[in-house]
Amino acid sequence: MMREKPNFDKSEGAKKIYQRKEFTIYKVKKGYIIHNTKKKFKDGHTHIRTFCKAKSLIDLAVRKKLPNTPKDWEIESLIRIVKDEEYKEKLRSLLEEIR
Repeated sequence: MMREKPNFDKSEGAKKIYQRKEFTIYKVKKGYIIHNTKKKFKDGHTHIRTFCKAKSLIDLAVRKKLPNTPKDWEIESLIRIVKDEEYKEKLRSLLEEIR
């Protein structure tokens, strides 16, 4: 079975720059993309502006932790990239609390 290749803007040449467990960070034209390689690209990726924040989101996802100072976009990004349904439910509850 062949793995699905991410469909990035090939003109800029997305480059894989970091990987931790199933999460990969790609450098693209306007920031970074986090992709969960255990999910289809269209369902398991998010766009992030800074490398530091991308690594931070991966750390939260791997450890299944909630952000200390949650923001809507941050929680939505985590929901997109994680597979664990129990953790997703915690994130959705947190999102409802802050809205």
